[in-house]
Amino acid sequence: MVERKTRNNGRETMAKILEHAKLELDAVGPVKFNILRVIESSGVSRSSMYHHFKNRDGVIAAVEVARMSEEAAFINLVLKQTIESVGTHREAMDAIRTVLVATGSDLGKKLRAHRIAVIATAQTIPLLSEQMREDQKKIDDDLKDILRTAESRGLTSPIANVDGVVHLITSLFIGRTMVDILGTEQADAAWVDATMASLEHLIPPRR
Repeated sequence: MVERKTRNNGRETMAKILEHAKLELDAVGPVKFNILRVIESSGVSRSSMYHHFKNRDGVIAAVEVARMSEEAAFINLVLKQTIESVGTHREAMDAIRTVLVATGSDLGKKLRAHRIAVIATAQTIPLLSEQMREDQKKIDDDLKDILRTAESRGLTSPIANVDGVVHLITSLFIGRTMVDILGTEQADAAWVDATMASLEHLIPPRR
């Protein structure tokens, strides 16, 4: 009970710091981000801030984690609504391709680069690492619901475990950074085609 209460208090403190850190980051950007202003405006002690986030970079990374989770949730919501509205397997696959193509944008590349940096930072910040695990589980659960919805509507008939398919999809998000490094539209288009071929095999139409 004491451990749970301590954890809840820690999360409340983190939430307060992040609320003010986001305002600071939006106002001045990461270069001019002033952690002392965040400490003063949030009313949280300096020792508490350093206890939870270790340093200035940890606070910035935590803000990025929250933003990425919101963006992933939005993408999943759009995909869910699309899958619920289409009537054929082909339309469902086209919807997935549209998402993959859209996330090949400069913004998508930036988000992937941010995520790698955030994952590295989170390894030394237990509460942030735990938050990332919880957020990723929620993202995975949403994707599982989408795939099961497609199956229940008779659009698909997965040949592999849904959990495994979801883990493959989410791992591709990070793996795509290796394609981003090449910086060519041809490489990204080839990645999309290969990814879709894999998904077409794993979640074919119902016979």
